[in-house]
This record gives sequence, structure tokens and C-alpha cells, in this order.
Amino acid sequence: MLDRMDVRTQGWASLPRDVRPMLAVAAPLPRDEAGWAYEVKWDGVRALVSVEGGRLHVTSRNGNVVTASYPELRGLGLQLGSCQVLLDGELIACNPEGRADFGVLQSRIHVGNPGRA
Repeated sequence: MLDRMDVRTQGWASLPRDVRPMLAVAAPLPRDEAGWAYEVKWDGVRALVSVEGGRLHVTSRNGNVVTASYPELRGLGLQLGSCQVLLDGELIACNPEGRADFGVLQSRIHVGNPGRA
């Protein structure tokens, strides 16, 4: 027997709508580098990916909805189902050798039709 559960619990809230991707800024190096972590500079596009109620939304760093440009991400909404998720990261495309390649990604950045992405 299946029973649908309401995953919303006391204190549940919708994801905020006014979030912008974190961007790198120039700054002096820390005095003690041991307490800091570093990340790889991927050659991609900064974006926010949110999932609410199984619905996926991809928003560019400028606040534009670009979900249709990345149809590969559609399954993420289904996989996460009722989980609320907000991811801030770099969208990349890989070349046949498996390396991040901005040229591959660039051809689809402004695509509005998922069939052309």
C-alpha cells in the first residue's frame, strides 16, 4: 500500500527568490594559508540551480532563467523529488577528452529551445 506523505514540516519555508551566485573577488592572500581552501577555476558559466517540488530552475548570474539551455539537468528535478535544493556553481561542458571546454559550452549559452541545446 502506498501513502503520500506531506514532507513539509513545521518551520518549512520556500527557497528565497533573491539569491545571486557567489562570484570571485580580488583580495590579498591570507597570512596563514593553512586555514583556507581553494577551488579549481572551471571554464564555465556561473549559475544557480534550484529544485522545489520536483521542478528544476536554472538561473544565470544575471538573474535570467536559462533552464531550457541545459536539458541534461532536467532529470535532477525528478531525482530530487520533494527535496528542496539550491545549488550555486559552475555549469561546464566537456570535450571528447573529458576536459572542461568553454567552446563547447559557448554554442549553447543563449539557446532558448531545448532541442537545439
